[in-house]
Amino acid sequence: HPHLDALTPQDCRAELQLSRRLLEERLNTEIRHLAYPFGDYNQEVRAIAAETGYQTACSVKIGLSKPDDDILALHRVPVTSQDKLIDFISRLITAWPFKETVRGKSEAAFRQIGQVIK
Repeated sequence: HPHLDALTPQDCRAELQLSRRLLEERLNTEIRHLAYPFGDYNQEVRAIAAETGYQTACSVKIGLSKPDDDILALHRVPVTSQDKLIDFISRLITAWPFKETVRGKSEAAFRQIGQVIK
């Protein structure tokens, strides 16, 4: 994949159109969602994605998107082959695996305790 934000607008448009067309032909289904290669996009790439028919697109920012987020710059929830069921469930709720979620909650709790003790 090329870095879309490094291409000319014409090359970016051609790349998005061609890759979409190839996927649609090979999968025999409409492609409406884009994952920006390497997460690289800017406002121009975003606009070209919309022009070429993509309804939504993902950045590589990890997190849960909210209803008012830009639908052409949605966050991602990565799922890996190393994830256990508890990690998958945790990612659906928090975007992070279970251990990281627990670690984050405990760090936040310790910070709150520290402020109370001061």
